[in-house]
Amino acid sequence: MEDKKLLMNTYTGRVFNPLEMVPDNVAIEDIAHALSMICRGNGHLRFFYSVGLHSINCAQEAIARGYQTGTVLACLLHDATEAYIADLIRPVKNQLPEYEVMENNLFEVIKEKFFLQHLEEKEWAKVWAIDYEMLSNELLTILTDEPIMEKAPLLSSPILEERSMRAVELEFLKLFNELFESYQKEVKNLKRAQQKRILEDMTSGKRRAEEKRVVEWLKGMPQWIEAKTIAVTMPMRIEFQLDLAIQEARLLGKQLFVPVTMPDKTLVFVEWNEQTTFKRTSFGALEPVIDSAHPIFEAKDLDLVIVPGLLYSTRGDRIGFGGGYYDRTLQKVDDYRILSLAYTTQVTPVVDWPIFETDIHIPTIITSEGVVRDV
Repeated sequence: MEDKKLLMNTYTGRVFNPLEMVPDNVAIEDIAHALSMICRGNGHLRFFYSVGLHSINCAQEAIARGYQTGTVLACLLHDATEAYIADLIRPVKNQLPEYEVMENNLFEVIKEKFFLQHLEEKEWAKVWAIDYEMLSNELLTILTDEPIMEKAPLLSSPILEERSMRAVELEFLKLFNELFESYQKEVKNLKRAQQKRILEDMTSGKRRAEEKRVVEWLKGMPQWIEAKTIAVTMPMRIEFQLDLAIQEARLLGKQLFVPVTMPDKTLVFVEWNEQTTFKRTSFGALEPVIDSAHPIFEAKDLDLVIVPGLLYSTRGDRIGFGGGYYDRTLQKVDDYRILSLAYTTQVTPVVDWPIFETDIHIPTIITSEGVVRDV
């Protein structure tokens, strides 16, 4: 049992060792609340000026400079460690290298929680520059009339007056929510771009070798063996190619179905036979033309749905192409009838992207190395 003397209790009721924190211990509500109640300068100011308000001012300056969303969010959270281990004035901190190590380790956890590990070093340089330049403006108002450091020019008009703790807390949370909603989408798009580059670099020989092994694994899967109706896609060049799986399905007399995008951003499925004609969508993909000879089926009507994707985690998280079509379509399809085929470079044990409630999980992923996750 862990020594209670090593544990901290947070505003939201979390209990943990602050020197052994993990991302799940971090809560934005705790950060906003604590920083709104912590005074800058160890309290040696003309009036109460919180770390939370300083953080808001830094974020607003980043917005005024036109910086990207991730950089603005980093400005808002650059002092977030103080919510958990407080802060020391610089003359003391400079004499305590171990404290700096602990602070840096904690900051890495906070960055992971809010996906700020994806921010480039040049963006972090902008964050620390704003922090320093904001301090140069704050000192003349909150501490002294005597210039301690040269006042840097700002594009924003920082709030350098006493504000209630509650007002700062609410403003901090409001700004965070606005930024984080946008930033999460940016992170997913970043991961998509990175994964597309990885897939572009795969040689045709490596692709084919993996596709052959994947189909061998697929042939032994009970879902595949039992399925009479199977949904497949017409993959684009960088995607996992399904022609070998399609050939195997044809040999076994299975019916194949191909998705059609609908105006409500869901998918329906049309049988793929000799009479099926295809058209190219605005995304560049091929999809069948709906006509009287090809009735529409829903995903729940099919025995197996092979779901495309760009990136998967070993626990079944998925990044698709960003349209959300499969996420909407498969919400009511049972796990047994959903699987993905992937190259080994498409599967990772590390989930460093946001997961939304609407994102589907892929219960079965097959690579050339076998079944990564099975129901």
